[in-house]
Amino acid sequence: MYFPQASDWTLHRKSFKAEFKQASFEARTDGYLEDGGSSERVRALIEVKLMLRRKKQNPIRMQEAAQMVAWLKSDPDPTGILNLPGHRLHVSQDRHQIFITFAEYDCNYIQYLNNTLPPNSPRPFLKMHEFGPWNTMIRSDMEIIGSILLAISLRAYSDANLGKPSTSEQHSS
Repeated sequence: MYFPQASDWTLHRKSFKAEFKQASFEARTDGYLEDGGSSERVRALIEVKLMLRRKKQNPIRMQEAAQMVAWLKSDPDPTGILNLPGHRLHVSQDRHQIFITFAEYDCNYIQYLNNTLPPNSPRPFLKMHEFGPWNTMIRSDMEIIGSILLAISLRAYSDANLGKPSTSEQHSS
């Protein structure tokens, strides 16, 4: 199957900068799902570790949350053109285990990051919903995670081509 202008999983490193009033930080990812060949349009982040997640679980989760915050700050996507509003995706491989993390947030969290949350408002949170592991050495696990990643890729392709004529429509004209 060939998808022109399809979304691509790439292992090119990408950095995101989170700038605040008095501080900033840069988070770098090991790869990402790009939308239709444009590295400026990121659909998901990829992080790869040599070690098992359980050995350094808290530092790994903190790094992934920081990457998510930097992505949100540098590419807010408030209308949900690239991702459903309030949702982002992070795919991680830690040695032979693959995890998928769905980040969930609301507009109050974006206000909090931008220091525009009204005074005395409850502090919102970024929620990271982690699923896995899927073991790369177990065929059935790979069939499952492969199906999930294919579905994510097809959805990205569909969203990127929303409103454009399909390839079959172009050839029939």
